[in-house]
Amino acid sequence: MIIEFSGLPGTGKSTIARRLVGEKNIQRIRIDNKYELIWYNLLFLIKHPIKFIVRLIYVFRNSVSFKMFYFKFMNVFLNTNAKFEKATKYDLALLDQGFMQSVGSIFEREVTEEEIKKYSKYLLFPDLLIFFEAPYDVLDSRIEKRGHFTRPFLTAEYLKKWKEVVRTNFVTFKKLFPSLPCKVKIVDANRDIDEVFLEITNNLDI
Repeated sequence: MIIEFSGLPGTGKSTIARRLVGEKNIQRIRIDNKYELIWYNLLFLIKHPIKFIVRLIYVFRNSVSFKMFYFKFMNVFLNTNAKFEKATKYDLALLDQGFMQSVGSIFEREVTEEEIKKYSKYLLFPDLLIFFEAPYDVLDSRIEKRGHFTRPFLTAEYLKKWKEVVRTNFVTFKKLFPSLPCKVKIVDANRDIDEVFLEITNNLDI
């Protein structure tokens, strides 16, 4: 079974993932070295050549600079492919940055429901998607305490605009949840971390 966490930065995905690994013995998928990155991408390419090529085109077309292309190529493309392929080896695996999260990472502009639906044809889906959500003011407060949003190599002006883009695109993505070929659970992350953890482990039978 492959479980994927998705949601905006600040919703607590990584914190919950670490607790699941420590307390529930779930395999949190990481790519440990370049050998794994290359090997699992080769396997992915052999199994899913069209998805591989089309998603690479998406990365290229949605990169505003070479630095952005490299970032997306490594993190949104290669790493995501490899982690999903590696996850198939385990009976119970957790992805906290996977194909579902790439919906928020790939686009540089607000896109329509139809555009996300088209992009999703070239994704692989987990058995269970757990989507974390919380009010934007709560997320902003958590991000401020953390000290960074994401993509720290870019300007503050860019990040301000992109934060609005990714938030809007995730709202659009949620409209597609009923039609996704996987089980979806939406978790209210605007609570104490222990409450969120208990809901996931007890109510979702993990």
